[in-house]
Amino acid sequence: MRLILAGLLALLASSAQAGTSYLGTEEQDTNITGQAGALNVVSTNTVIQDGGNVISVDDAGSTLSIDDGGGAITVDGTVGITTNPGDSLAIVSTNTL
Repeated sequence: MRLILAGLLALLASSAQAGTSYLGTEEQDTNITGQAGALNVVSTNTVIQDGGNVISVDDAGSTLSIDDGGGAITVDGTVGITTNPGDSLAIVSTNTL
């Protein structure tokens, strides 16, 4: 039991160091749920590498936003925007599109 606990503590300590962090497991969906508050992902270089990944906002009151003035969503390839039947799509900009 102590050996297992020591191994878990070593794993936690190694993941706290600078480097790559992983959330979730391969070949499975990973859901992050925030309730009554914001869920913030902060990184100097966040990359979604696999073309099969999807960022979705399911709650009607939720917003996916990039707050930094230098922020951007860049897609190398085809971009598709899909709405559910009966839903609308609005693109709002303070700048000219």
